[in-house]
Amino acid sequence: MLSFAIWANYSFSLVLLLGLGMLLLSLTTLLNGIFRSLERLDLEAKIGIFQKLWFFVASLIGVVLLKQGMFWVAAAYFSSHLIGLSLTLILIIKYHWFNLSYCNYNIKYIYSHTWPLFIAAFLTVLSVRIEIFLLQYFHGEQAVAIYSAVIRLMDGLVIISTAYMAAVFPRLVTLVNQISQFIGLLKHSLLILFVTSGFIVIIAYILTPWGIIFLYGEDYNKSILVLQTLLPILPILFVAALLGQVLVALERQKWFMIALSIALGFSIFIDVFTIPYWYELGAVVGYWSREVLLFILLSFMVYQALHHAKS
Repeated sequence: MLSFAIWANYSFSLVLLLGLGMLLLSLTTLLNGIFRSLERLDLEAKIGIFQKLWFFVASLIGVVLLKQGMFWVAAAYFSSHLIGLSLTLILIIKYHWFNLSYCNYNIKYIYSHTWPLFIAAFLTVLSVRIEIFLLQYFHGEQAVAIYSAVIRLMDGLVIISTAYMAAVFPRLVTLVNQISQFIGLLKHSLLILFVTSGFIVIIAYILTPWGIIFLYGEDYNKSILVLQTLLPILPILFVAALLGQVLVALERQKWFMIALSIALGFSIFIDVFTIPYWYELGAVVGYWSREVLLFILLSFMVYQALHHAKS
């Protein structure tokens, strides 16, 4: 009974730290919209690089030198996003970029448009971490390590599409009232993202066996199959991310939030049945199910929004 109480307390603390870290990341992501609107993507990139470097170094010191476990990694994750949010707020306050006296809208209008974006940002972050929580619950730290190694690499690949979206989003917003040009930019962006992601998948798939061993060592052989199974989803990830930004540009952020909620709920349902039996590959099944459903929902919603905008 005592050991179960200790385990429950440890698990609760672990989930709490990771959850708070995701909350901080969601706030940072929301505030980064200010940088994008001012086309100061350099600041967003610098903060992001510093945050990831802090997390990597802190985790490495704790796990390798101090022989700590998942709790240390969770604390490093939380502290890295606390630093990221703090730096973001410092820059916004320093340059007076969030002065409501310059805004033509009242607080109620701002709140009604931003709370779905906050929820969407939180769900986006949670969606790529939910399998880690379930792997920890069902199979422990070894399964988490195998899967997390892959997710970190996938996060690195997705940054490419994130950078493109940050650049194209302000242009989508400026073309909202010129729907034909808006659709033209959307088609052009879809082609770029699809071709780029396809090229990345081919190269990454070939390099995976060597790359996993080089980065993580022989103990992570299982990660090779997991990464190769996840890589083909990359074009869907790229395109779905763009479709989500299109909905936000068209002021359909509530639709985006709803799509994310449905897809996340569906993937949790799948995960509960697949992870206990298939371990890391069960998590891959949940990941695929979420992203494919999200892609279908967003495609339908964007089609409806554009059809309404043209009429």
